[in-house]
Parts: sequence; structure tokens; C-alpha cells
Amino acid sequence: MPMFREPRRAPRGSRGPKRGSGVAVLAVALAGTLLAGCSDGSEAPEESSLPGEGASRGGKQAAPLTEAQLHRVDSAEQRLIRACMKKAGYRYWISDSLTTDERRSVGYVLDDVDWAREHGYGGRIQRKVEKERAEDPNIAYTAQLSPSRRQGYDRALAGGQRSSDDLTAELPGGGEVARPSRGCMAQAQHELYGDLPTWFRVSTIADNLTTLYVDRLKRDARFTGAVGRWADCMKERGHDYRSPDRLRAQLPDLTEGLDAKKAHRVEVRLAVDEAQCADSSTLGRTARELERRYRAKAVDDRYSDEIRRHRRMQQAAVHNARALTNNERQTADG
Repeated sequence: MPMFREPRRAPRGSRGPKRGSGVAVLAVALAGTLLAGCSDGSEAPEESSLPGEGASRGGKQAAPLTEAQLHRVDSAEQRLIRACMKKAGYRYWISDSLTTDERRSVGYVLDDVDWAREHGYGGRIQRKVEKERAEDPNIAYTAQLSPSRRQGYDRALAGGQRSSDDLTAELPGGGEVARPSRGCMAQAQHELYGDLPTWFRVSTIADNLTTLYVDRLKRDARFTGAVGRWADCMKERGHDYRSPDRLRAQLPDLTEGLDAKKAHRVEVRLAVDEAQCADSSTLGRTARELERRYRAKAVDDRYSDEIRRHRRMQQAAVHNARALTNNERQTADG
């Protein structure tokens, strides 16, 4: 389960308030892979009964994708973009260095002791992403293009400037986002998911449901009680933080000025204590169960059809990604 993870970036391919270059879009997408995880690395069954998210209205529905499946689809999307850019007369490099384990995100409270012992709060992973972004060959490539060719690159990749045929979608918490219907990013998603306007609409909803319930959840007495027990546990270990989000807010100050190895040791010690306290206080289990209930009600009240469609389109993308890999292997052997 997401455990209140707010979206860290707009839906892929969408336009923000200020339009940047295509390479900037790539950098944001790369950084997003660090925070886009939702489950372990195993392959999921294609259907599951999920209370609250439409199961009561339609029985079984497609299951959420595992991190391994998300990785498979993301990789296929990047390869499709590369092929599309090549046809348009441009080069495009794919970066895919994060492991499935590194792609997992932390959530409101870290409750995986093994992950905490290995990665702390993900500081080393973030530095890895930042290093890769700084060394991205796409940036060097576009820098040496002429102004007209650079504009052509942006058009080919991300659709260029705003247009009357941009796709739009409403956010569950209010507001609207838009994305181009043209360019290689749009074409790649069309090949994987099928109906691009529908995919943009349902993925925008599915990726932004947290605002519908998180405030009520955090006021729930079962949640506040578990947070209090967690804080008591952490205080016994020498860490005076009232909540996990207070800890995260102060984490940069704790590692400021330290070299990478020392910063990692600080992270690991604190993260392991957090995860062990999340277990002993039941905060991790309580947060997941309450979110399942609150999220289910929010979905059933307004968005059950959209979530079912989102799951089906994701599973179709997994199938199409497998087919793409098989085709590439046959071509290579050919």
C-alpha cells in the first residue's frame, strides 16, 4: 500500500506551470524512479480481490503492479522513446541503473528493518540518481545542437509548446493538469497503454488520491495513538521526535557537512531505530490498515470505475512490454 505517499512529480508527460526542455523532463522522470515504488519485486497475479477498490461492485479486478512490473513497463517505455527519437533523427540514451530494491519508496513511516539497515533513508540512492542526472549524455547531446535542432528535439520528445490538442485531466483534490498528445513520450505510452487520453485521465486520478483522505486519517485516534507509542519508543532510544514526518524534516540538518560514509551511518542508525519502533508500536501496521480503509472509501465514493480501468490498462502495459522484449530478442537473434 502507498502509506500516504504524496505524488512527488506530475503524471509522466504532463506539463507543469512552467515549460522546460525535454531533457529537464527526463531528469524529473529519472528522479521520480527513486520514489515511485509500491510493492516488492515479485511478479503479481493478474487479478485479485481488493476490498473497497471496486471489488464489491465487480468482483475480481486487476491487481496493482509490483515494483518489478513497474520497472518492466518503464524500461519498455524508454526503449520505445529511443526508437521513436531515432526515427525523428535524434539520439536518445536510456538510464536504468537503479535496482528493484533501490526503487522502493519509504512512505510515511519506515517499517522495513532490512531495507533500513541497507539503505538508511535512501540518501545514497538519491546521490546515485543525482550523479547520473549530472552525467546524463542527453544533456550533453542537446547542448551541442543548434537552437533550431534543440527545439526540434523538444518537439520530437515531449510535444513542443502548449497546443489546443493537449490532453487535460482533473486532479481528485481540485485543479487540472495537461500534457501533450504528440511527441515520442506520448507515442510510447500510447503503444503500451492503448487509449492515451483515457490513460492520462485515470492515471492522474490513481496517482493523486492521497489528498482525499490523508487529513482525516491522521486525525484518527487509532493513528494518533500509534504515533504516540512510536515517539515514546524513539525517545527511549535517544531520538526526541514527535512523529516520523518531524524526523524527516530534521534529517538534512543531521547529515549536513558529513561525508557520504558518515551521512549513511547516521541515516542507517536512525532508520533502523525508526523501523523497529514502527513494528513494536504497531504504527506501520496501523497506518497500512487505516489507509486501506480510508482509501477504499474514497475510491468507492467517487472513483471505483477509474481505478478498475487504471489497473486493467497497467496490466495491458505489462503484457505489451513483454511482447516488446520478445520482439527485440527475436530481432537480435534474427
